Amino acid sequence: MFFINALVLLHDSFISSFFWITLKKNKFPVFAEGSLKNKLISEGISVLSVFEAKKILSSDDCFVYFNAEDCLSVINDLGNEKLKENINFFKDKFAFKKSIQDNYSEYFIAEVKKEDFNSFEVPEGKDLIIKPCVGFHSVGIRRFSGKKEWNKIKSDVLSECEKYSSVFNENVLNNKKFLVEEYIEGKELACDFYFNSDGKPIILNISHHPFVDENDTRDLVYYTSRKLMQEHYGKLMEFLEFIASKKKIRNFPVHLEVRIKNNKVYPIEANPLRFGGFGLSDLSFYAFGINSFEYFFNQKEPDWDMILLEDNRNYYAFVVGQRPLNFNSEKESIDVKAYKETFNEILSYTEIDAGKYKFFSTVFTRSENLNDLTKYLYMDFDKFRVLYS
Repeated sequence: MFFINALVLLHDSFISSFFWITLKKNKFPVFAEGSLKNKLISEGISVLSVFEAKKILSSDDCFVYFNAEDCLSVINDLGNEKLKENINFFKDKFAFKKSIQDNYSEYFIAEVKKEDFNSFEVPEGKDLIIKPCVGFHSVGIRRFSGKKEWNKIKSDVLSECEKYSSVFNENVLNNKKFLVEEYIEGKELACDFYFNSDGKPIILNISHHPFVDENDTRDLVYYTSRKLMQEHYGKLMEFLEFIASKKKIRNFPVHLEVRIKNNKVYPIEANPLRFGGFGLSDLSFYAFGINSFEYFFNQKEPDWDMILLEDNRNYYAFVVGQRPLNFNSEKESIDVKAYKETFNEILSYTEIDAGKYKFFSTVFTRSENLNDLTKYLYMDFDKFRVLYS
């Protein structure tokens, strides 16, 4: 396919090897800057000029995908107003949920500015959760109930956001405004999908994001299977069609996180112009043979009826290696060999900079026994800590 008005924006924070191979294979139009631009060119990947990127981004019919939300600054500088409007519709957690609240009238939601933390009137008798209105990877997320617990956690929220503000720019993590919402019990799901050129939502993958308990907010394990897709596809599609009825959006990828309570979909957050971060998007390929990037840019729709007929009882998982507590990358390392030996099968292993992020690797694995995958929720990652001699 000749990609007219298509653009991949890249930032050097993280590019999975699968995405890298996909870029080289398909010759998607790419824009990047700095050392990453030089690396792309050395790998034989053409990089557009600022003028060429701006021309694509000025079109209301452009297809845009980025690997990291740091690229939002490029769109703010070069993108068209319609694209920015669609990004803001999803990116601001409070604004997004407020726009669809007519379907969730029973659901408490409030926006709290950083300077109003001390004066925030906490509703009693409700389980609540706070998160940055613009945030990423569980940073600044805490659960609480009542004013007493609020007073215990509010300073931790601000200090954690401040700590990671040097890693992510304000388009990715912003500690000025926070969303406080009612905590929804139920199964948490992640969904990669896109709106096609007709505004129809196309689901590319659904995965379960399990936790140890109700206070766990870590992004450790995501898994999917044909059985899970069959169970949740219908209700997720119904919710996405509701979103499509609220706002006409075209040629637009989204990573969505929801909770299912009493068979109703409650949105947690929606991340625009990308699929699952740090390689989670590749799970659809390992599980179902679906290259999400190619499906988006080529406007392809998975034949779920055929895929789900296959007799495959495996669960496929994306597992994040949690960085040990108080890990010091200048004095310590990770025993990668020992960690890898905990898996029955590794489909792909990627090392992550543990000095920069809250984790040291990502793994794609599979098993017919779900316990082989969910055991990482209970694993003591500190045992993989190695002190330099």
